[in-house]
Amino acid sequence: MNLPDVPPHYAKFSDIYRPIKKGEGPSWRVYALQKGLIARGHILVANGVFNDTTLGGVKLFQKNNGLVVDGIVGPFTQHKLLWKVSRKLEQVKVSNGLTAPGIIYGICMRETSGLLAPVNEYDPSEDDQGADLGPLQWRVAGPPYSMQMMLFAFDPLKVMDAGMNNPDMGLLPRIAALRKRQPDMSGLLILRVAIVAHNAPFLYGQYLRNGKLAAPEAIAEWTDNGSGGHFTHQEHVLDYSSDVLTFAINH
Repeated sequence: MNLPDVPPHYAKFSDIYRPIKKGEGPSWRVYALQKGLIARGHILVANGVFNDTTLGGVKLFQKNNGLVVDGIVGPFTQHKLLWKVSRKLEQVKVSNGLTAPGIIYGICMRETSGLLAPVNEYDPSEDDQGADLGPLQWRVAGPPYSMQMMLFAFDPLKVMDAGMNNPDMGLLPRIAALRKRQPDMSGLLILRVAIVAHNAPFLYGQYLRNGKLAAPEAIAEWTDNGSGGHFTHQEHVLDYSSDVLTFAINH
């Protein structure tokens, strides 16, 4: 593979919505697309190059999922691919009562606009150098960046699985604890608290200790409409209201 040794750099916010098309690559966006397709059973090589084989996989995926069959991977195709990968992961865990359907996809929608390869860069002059990469915004230290960690962060199946199980992120254990504590908790509230647990663990600890969050209305607004202003940019074109999160829970 000849993938770049740095994550994608987006000169402006709208760049992350640029469709992925045949001829692109080698790039991390194409690699993430290919790994997502492979996770859904498509036979192709993840080399970061959008070739004829990748085009065929994209068109077949679009056809099988009621999308426009044009071979162009815009936000709708990326959303659907992440949804399908997340549902594959959740099948056993949901049936065992370990999580609520749609949680991991909801995190992808909330954290990354439901796209395959967004990057949240950090100022190299700060102590906390690095970037959050891929559909779950997995933190990778750098520069320089570890190729092994970038391969992991841009692999939707691997990073979602780790996001649900890895103690460093621990979404699944946290959600399981919430369901045990409050079995009738709505899926949307579980998602909101899971997002808080991921972004602000001290607030999650507060919830477990007290059974409530301080300023719950503010928390709901923060999780539904963009934590820390990440998705309040004037070029933001998608709707991140609670309707999107409800869709993630109910479909």
